[in-house]
Amino acid sequence: GEAVALHTILSRPDGGFQIPFDSWQVPAGNWNWTRVQLTAGDYDGDGRTDVATMYDYGGGESGLFTFIAGTNGGFGASLNSWKSPVGTWWSEDARPVSGDVDHDGRADIAAVYNLPDGSSRFRTFRSGPDGLFTGFVEGWQSTPGTW
Repeated sequence: GEAVALHTILSRPDGGFQIPFDSWQVPAGNWNWTRVQLTAGDYDGDGRTDVATMYDYGGGESGLFTFIAGTNGGFGASLNSWKSPVGTWWSEDARPVSGDVDHDGRADIAAVYNLPDGSSRFRTFRSGPDGLFTGFVEGWQSTPGTW
């Protein structure tokens, strides 16, 4: 495998961009880039945009990691927010997006998830004051074969 990194490219006042710098990196063999789904939002409510990744471990096991933005524009170490039991969450069946769905000033993650019966369901991960997620809340569900 190869090393996986999170790079930051800060904007300049003239509309251009500064030179990229590494915010986070793991050595080869720890993460596989093809198993990562990214989304961004202010998960801890401090006014800076953080990054979250849903990581597919394989075998229906996935994890949600939060990278909290620092004052320098970079990100801190990955914080493991949530991990599914084996055989319960296939990342390829989920499409995560960020937004403040519960109107508490912190971004949450909503995922449309395809279920084995052919239906789809909204699952919402609510963020806490530390920017971490403890699990999901079930939401709307389609009837099988309609989504």
